[in-house]
Amino acid sequence: MKKLAILLVAVSMVAWGCTHSYNSMMVSGVDVDLKGSAKYQILGDTEGTATVKKILFFYLGPDAKLSGSFPAAGGIGPLAMADAKTVCEQAAAYKAIQNFEGADQIICPRFKTEQVIKVGPIYAEYTSAVKAKAVKIKK
Repeated sequence: MKKLAILLVAVSMVAWGCTHSYNSMMVSGVDVDLKGSAKYQILGDTEGTATVKKILFFYLGPDAKLSGSFPAAGGIGPLAMADAKTVCEQAAAYKAIQNFEGADQIICPRFKTEQVIKVGPIYAEYTSAVKAKAVKIKK
C-alpha cells in the first residue's frame, strides 16, 4: 500500500507538472559593452516576449529559431547545447531589439522567465519577457 501511494504521488507530479519563475538581469550574448571609444545613443525603453518548447533535447516553435548563439537552438536540429531557458531569453532579447525602430542592441535587460514542466524532463515550455533600453551604435 505504501508503494502504491508513492507511485500515485510520482505519477501525479509528472502528469500535472510544475511551474517555476526566474528573474534575472543579464544573460551572456545579449548585453553590449559600452566602455571605451564606442559612441552610442540610448533610444528608449523596449520589451520583447518569447516562448520556447523543449521536447527531450530539441527546441520547437518559431521563437526557438531567433536565438543565434547556439547551433542547436534553431528548431529540431542536432542535440541541444544550451538550456531552453537561455534560448528563450535570447529570443526575447532579439524581439526586444526588433520591436524598437533603429535599435542595434539592448542594455540593462531584466528578464522574467516562467517554466512550465508538462511531462517531467520529456516536455517543458518556457516563456520569457524582457524589459531593456534600446541602443543605437553610432559609427
